[in-house]
Amino acid sequence: MNSFQILLTPELSSGFWVGTRTPNMKMNSVNGGRGRRATEVEPDERRRRFLERNRAAASRCRQKRKIWISALEKRAEELETTNTTLANEVKELRSEVAHLKELLLAHKDCPVTATLKKNCLGNPSSHSPIYPSIHFL
Repeated sequence: MNSFQILLTPELSSGFWVGTRTPNMKMNSVNGGRGRRATEVEPDERRRRFLERNRAAASRCRQKRKIWISALEKRAEELETTNTTLANEVKELRSEVAHLKELLLAHKDCPVTATLKKNCLGNPSSHSPIYPSIHFL
């Protein structure tokens, strides 16, 4: 009578264990072939298997860390670019505000501005008829 034992081997592509059968191997009759037989495996062999699994796990961990670090560096580079762009935009807007303030100060004694001020003096809370958001004091 042929008996088969299921051997578990790692499937690299999926990360799952795949069972394969080998003929002419007797199953462990005590627990139906499930479980390990600690008496048959020598301590040196157990240690070697443990070290091999640990080495593979450490390799996977290092690979995951490399991927995570590269993604983090890419994100940092994108944020630095965005920060530089926004800092330049702030600089340009501040320059524009300064230029507009200079224009307003240059026209404070202008006859048009004086006329607008006279028209608005009767109603101090009124807004400029040309520029509704400008308040004259």
